[in-house]
Amino acid sequence: MHIHDVVVAGFGSSGISLAAAIDYHDDAHQGTGPLDAVHLERSATSAWQPNQVLPGTDIQHHFLRDLATPRDPRSRFSFTNFLMQSGRFYPFTLLGGYVSRLEWSEYVQWAAAQVRKQAEYHREVLRSSPSPTPTAPSALRG
Repeated sequence: MHIHDVVVAGFGSSGISLAAAIDYHDDAHQGTGPLDAVHLERSATSAWQPNQVLPGTDIQHHFLRDLATPRDPRSRFSFTNFLMQSGRFYPFTLLGGYVSRLEWSEYVQWAAAQVRKQAEYHREVLRSSPSPTPTAPSALRG
């Protein structure tokens, strides 16, 4: 039986945020090797709340509370970086910061595509259990 360092059940906002943090961890700890992480998602995509993406609706939080900015405002996974990469930064700033649910869902899917370790889609987690033997978390190595 293979035991992973991290198993993420669900690749929505929280799972993608964790995947981004794992990428940063791996970059900072190159001498110890990457974390053995697996991301499992039962859906076919990482679309954000697909049944609630209705015309004229917006997100219910500030856009800077994205998948990475609270942890690292300079993150390549930030909503502002998504806007720059998609050529929508300046139009967005002219609109005063309104974020539609559709645009947020596009951002979440964009961020999911940016992480190194892609999710395994159509994989539903039915149960989980801790490792039978305690192991040192990789974050504490080296």
